Amino acid sequence: MLKQLLPAALGLKPLPSIDWELVNGPASELLPLLAWRLGAEAPPRLKGLLRHTWSRYQWLLDEARQICSLTQHPLLLIDDLALAGRWYPSPSARSLHGLDLLVPRSALPELAAQLEEKGWQRPAWSSPPEYSEWRSKRGVRLRLHWDWLPDTPQHQIHQVWSCALDHEGMRVPSAQDQFWRCCWTGPEPLWLVDAWLLLNSEGSDGWQVPPALNPLLRRWSQIFRHRLGVSVRLPQPRNQPGRSLADQVLALSHRRSGRGFRLLEELARDLRRADLPGYPTEWLRALCQRWKLRSLSQLPGECVRRWRAT
Repeated sequence: MLKQLLPAALGLKPLPSIDWELVNGPASELLPLLAWRLGAEAPPRLKGLLRHTWSRYQWLLDEARQICSLTQHPLLLIDDLALAGRWYPSPSARSLHGLDLLVPRSALPELAAQLEEKGWQRPAWSSPPEYSEWRSKRGVRLRLHWDWLPDTPQHQIHQVWSCALDHEGMRVPSAQDQFWRCCWTGPEPLWLVDAWLLLNSEGSDGWQVPPALNPLLRRWSQIFRHRLGVSVRLPQPRNQPGRSLADQVLALSHRRSGRGFRLLEELARDLRRADLPGYPTEWLRALCQRWKLRSLSQLPGECVRRWRAT
């Protein structure tokens, strides 16, 4: 069903005649955009969904403005709300899961203290290394990000700020910057819709490919062709760099399902971060570090233990 609804949501194929009540799981993330395309022909449930998403957008945008007022440092509205308000045909046409803000590292301590005073709390689980997660008393999910793309140099983050656009009294990333972020970190299946709308919102001929993402261009083209049924012309790097084994494995495993592929992608990222090409022993050492083992001799036993636990 998802493969049928994705092209329809983007207007690449006619809307299918299906029972919309049966759409669930990942495909349900596309319902707001599908409802917008159906217009007056949308069933009552989808019309209600559009009204709900519109109200949620306005509510979350107000929350974002209140958070920005807590600090003198500039904050960048990114991901869900930035995409819905700036790049979708209507803010009601995109599923929204919370607030995402790009925050200068120097502003984090002050902003965290202000959020705690206003009743925001960190969840019980630990946050990933690239952002901190918060919850409000009303259940709003907030993520404060300080990284933009994998292993992004600080000067590239400054470029994201300098190219930002004004929207609804806030600052949002440019189409180019948000595009690369959607392709790399966007959730399934929304990242395909987000990336398509960004790529077609303005000319991409002058877009520059972040070096860290060069190996993934071909992989993304394959995904677009396979899931949308169309060929997408992505921006290409000016100088095609050589691809190491770690680059090739990253491209092979990126956005594939299965624990094995996810582990390969994580190891490839570790090797690239360490500027290692990916010789066999380097993969083994990277696996030891990820599993927090003291020596290579512990790997066979740990592999057996993990295999039995699954």
